[in-house]
Amino acid sequence: MQVKTIIAALLFAASASVHAAGDAKRGENLFMADGCYQCHGTVGQGSRGTGPRLAPNTIPYEAFAAQVRKPS
Repeated sequence: MQVKTIIAALLFAASASVHAAGDAKRGENLFMADGCYQCHGTVGQGSRGTGPRLAPNTIPYEAFAAQVRKPS
C-alpha cells in the first residue's frame, strides 16, 4: 500500500507543473511522511547516488515514468 501512495504522490508532483490546482502543503506532508525525502532530498533536489531530482527543474515525464517502472 505504501508503494502505491508514494507513486501517487510522485505522479502528482510531476503533474503539478502542468496543473495549477492542488494542495501543495498536503503534497509536501505526504512527501515527508512517506519518506520520499530520503532519496529525493527535502526540497526535491535529488542526488547522484539516491533518487532523481524532482524540483526545481523536473525531469521529463517519460524519464520519470521509466524510473518509477524500472528503478536503477
